[in-house]
Amino acid sequence: MLRRALRDISTYSMASALGVLAGLISFPFLTRVLSNADYGLLAVISAGLTLGVGLAKLGQQHAVVRFLPEAKDADGRAAVAASAIVGMCSSGLVALLLWLVIGLLLSARGGEDAPSPLLVAICGLLLWVRVMTSSAHNLLVAERQSLRVAVLGVISRYAHLGVMIVMLLYIRDDVSGFFEAALLVEAVMLLVLLRSATRQVPHQLRQFDPALFKRMLVYGVPTMGAELCAVLISLGDRFMLAALAGLEVTSLYAANYNLAEYFSLVAVAAIWTGVVPAYMQAWEREGRERTEQLLSDLLALVLIIGLPIVAGAALIGADVVRLLATERYVPGAAILPWVLAGMVLNGAMAMTAAGYLIQRRTRSLFLLNLAAAGLNLIGNLLLIPRFGLLGAAYATLISYVCMFVWASVASRRLVHVRFDPRLLSAALAATLFMGFAVDLVVPAQGLMRIVLALAIAPPLYALALLAFSRRSRVLLRAAPALLRGRSAPAP
Repeated sequence: MLRRALRDISTYSMASALGVLAGLISFPFLTRVLSNADYGLLAVISAGLTLGVGLAKLGQQHAVVRFLPEAKDADGRAAVAASAIVGMCSSGLVALLLWLVIGLLLSARGGEDAPSPLLVAICGLLLWVRVMTSSAHNLLVAERQSLRVAVLGVISRYAHLGVMIVMLLYIRDDVSGFFEAALLVEAVMLLVLLRSATRQVPHQLRQFDPALFKRMLVYGVPTMGAELCAVLISLGDRFMLAALAGLEVTSLYAANYNLAEYFSLVAVAAIWTGVVPAYMQAWEREGRERTEQLLSDLLALVLIIGLPIVAGAALIGADVVRLLATERYVPGAAILPWVLAGMVLNGAMAMTAAGYLIQRRTRSLFLLNLAAAGLNLIGNLLLIPRFGLLGAAYATLISYVCMFVWASVASRRLVHVRFDPRLLSAALAATLFMGFAVDLVVPAQGLMRIVLALAIAPPLYALALLAFSRRSRVLLRAAPALLRGRSAPAP
């Protein structure tokens, strides 16, 4: 089961790597074409869309992944698919109407930061498209169609990149042009995803089952609350910075936060996509013991990959920002290691909080995220006035640390995910060795520092970790073996 999970994660990671490449093209393009104020507005609207989409989905994306493996026959699977699509279409339309009302009220208020009515309408339609995309996407994820999901995601990302560049260079060089390109591409990809999901899980809309949908809501709505709280933890600081410091400062934070996401996307974010269906199927088919072993191995893998990424951001983050986003955004580079550390812990939460989803304790998961979101809000209010950008980064990291610790302790009685302190100590020692060695060898700053650090740091870290920890040898050899089509070594 670990081999199958790592194969899925490897597929999503390769797709994420291609997505990072697209991001590394769009990132310098946007930071040069858009003003700081426009980039800040882009960040705030994007955060609002993420929040709106999370609310509109009602947690049904998690319910699909949980309920589809339980379906006993084709009719049961069809009922799950139809209920998810019809339900998310309806909730998406309600969210679209609410978005239009709120957005047009803000537009009517006027002011330099107010969105235009056209921008409000474009983003409202994009919100509904993204909700529907989630329904089809998660049907494929639940079916473990990792290759298909990854390929379609990469195609969508690069299509958006191409259309966006044309739009901003030749038609509209403002925030509206960015979202118009997104709407065009994502609407087309929605049709492709719906067709693909219908072929994978044959169904008709009339197979919508109200009783099943109610059970899916009971399961999903608390996860929606948890997801919204998670969004507020990761993106709420945009709203706080915009209110307390203005769009110019928000743009510095958002640009560097986006760069941190590119650092983490390949190694950490792909875990979320691949691991949930993996451990759900392991629980249903192979029982508690194999599931706990799978989750423990994946937790160890996330931590030993995440630590050097955080250290790398501290070593070369400012140089990367200077290269990709110009000197204007370098003052915000100090947030990189802090927010990246939080992202790594958030990725590890996929394992430590698995017991809540497996045992359907979604209400507990919601309360955990709600408490962390409240802590993040208070932290931003207290720390931003004193530390500025770093205050927002500190508040984010503190929230993720508290979530990780609480989930690790409280969820243990549901599903025991074992934590290996010796492996973590070895990874910390290897990370420190890598950091000191790179700092001694590479030049002070510039492109050469980035190139040499990327060439030297990974092998130094890998060699040190292999020397310090026997268990790491099994985990680090597993993923390459999967890519060659061989079985992973036994622990």
